Amino acid sequence: MLPFSFLTPRPASRAQLEPDADIPATLQGRYVIGAPANNPRKELTEEHPCPLVFIHGTTDNTLRWQKAATYFAAQGYSVWAFNYGQPEEGRPAIPGVFAVNDINESALEIAATIDYILEVTGSSKVDLVGHSQGGLHIKKYIAEHGGQDTVRRAVGVAATYHGTTMTGMSSILQNLVDRNPEFADLVAGKAAIQQLSSSDFISRLNELPDTHPNVMYTNIFTSKDLTATPNSTSQLESIGGADVADAEVGEVCGLLLPPGHASLPENEHIIGLIEWGLTREQGDHTPVHSGCNGGQRWKLGYRFFHES
Repeated sequence: MLPFSFLTPRPASRAQLEPDADIPATLQGRYVIGAPANNPRKELTEEHPCPLVFIHGTTDNTLRWQKAATYFAAQGYSVWAFNYGQPEEGRPAIPGVFAVNDINESALEIAATIDYILEVTGSSKVDLVGHSQGGLHIKKYIAEHGGQDTVRRAVGVAATYHGTTMTGMSSILQNLVDRNPEFADLVAGKAAIQQLSSSDFISRLNELPDTHPNVMYTNIFTSKDLTATPNSTSQLESIGGADVADAEVGEVCGLLLPPGHASLPENEHIIGLIEWGLTREQGDHTPVHSGCNGGQRWKLGYRFFHES
């Protein structure tokens, strides 16, 4: 989540899916990553029986997951990533900027896209990885949109499960929003406002169960996060015996300077911890330093798919 600021969009470097009536709009367009991701012909395997779906954060797009998608595709995963939450009609649209619309509307897009992925892959379950608002959507999808039956593993990366205080600025920002909601919506986007910990949206979200026992959860975060704050917002309570593991990247990976919020999806240590979250044994809640190194092998996958 990058509220009140916009990322500079990076154009896709490869051919994308051709527009097709049967393909959701979320999987079409210039800012949707192409091969090796989003390939309905990629066969699932015994080792990787579920599609791996990446969900980006506020004002971002799927290109943020390019590095991770390439790495996991090289490991044999069926990798997917899509955009959601375009500005409402009549609102200014900035190329490459997504996840700014009402989170409730975006949740419907996400649920429909996951349904499509399940259908075309023939799988009954997915593994989900979400950054910032994307992690919030994982919680919402499982609690409100049937995800308790369709999600096998959930990995949150600096997820705003419980909103954000914006380093203690939430109340001040909420007052500004309350005074002029239309202007705040125009400047920041509805999704950013909804993620303030003092918002009515977060109050309602907090009433939902954090977890479901059908799903294995891994929460990854950084002590240097100034956007998803405090770190407890990126952690989940185990409900009904749900398997929940937490990992602070700086501590686990022995980093003197842990990465910040925006760069997490592309960070090699984070990619390694995502891999740990997708492969750890039931009850293993203690990531080791070696788990930080997995993502450093992503370059092998990059060369395989881009130089062959």
